Amino acid sequence: MSIRSFRLAKAFVVIGLCLLASTLITAQSGRRLPKGSPAVATPTPTPELATESKKPPKPDHNLRFVSDIPLAGPSRLISPQSIHSWTLERLRRSSLVEVKDSGSMNRRDAIKLAKSESESYVVLVELRNDMFSGTSARASTIVLTVYNPVTAKVKVTRSLSVGQNSTRLPGSQNLLYTCYPGIYGDQILLLEASIEAADAVFNSFSIPVPPLCRNSGK
Repeated sequence: MSIRSFRLAKAFVVIGLCLLASTLITAQSGRRLPKGSPAVATPTPTPELATESKKPPKPDHNLRFVSDIPLAGPSRLISPQSIHSWTLERLRRSSLVEVKDSGSMNRRDAIKLAKSESESYVVLVELRNDMFSGTSARASTIVLTVYNPVTAKVKVTRSLSVGQNSTRLPGSQNLLYTCYPGIYGDQILLLEASIEAADAVFNSFSIPVPPLCRNSGK
């Protein structure tokens, strides 16, 4: 075989191989999945779980609660210091205020505290006794004063004569006997005045007054 004939044969072989490869590629591209074959599922990204729970709403007002309750008072008054705890408990029943108990303090120190505060109002409750009017609770007066922060200017003040107030409802003393079992006599009068003092604070901030009874709608 001559060199020319060999080169022609080699060229025909190369052309044949190219045609065969082209035919295989065309056949492969035309293949389809058989009917009934399951579709390939595309994974769906899952949303990330919230790592932080929702924070409770911030109260509208901050209060520092103090009281000036003398230990020596009318002989028939039992635990007059309960005025502090009753008023504080009542104030804390509203979620619209955050109340910090700052303990016992006289008026002068309460004013100093208010001037040192940048946001918190200072609520002062004082018990004053008229020794010339007898020894019962009715001889006492609860004085409420709310001081503005920074300036210590008086936002509201109110004097509550014990036993001469009503807590928003006629016959409230009878209701208090039910709401606060175990409290009676002059103590119920001090409790009533303590609730009145706390409600006066709510009213000064235009805050809805909570129900009279604890854990109820009464």
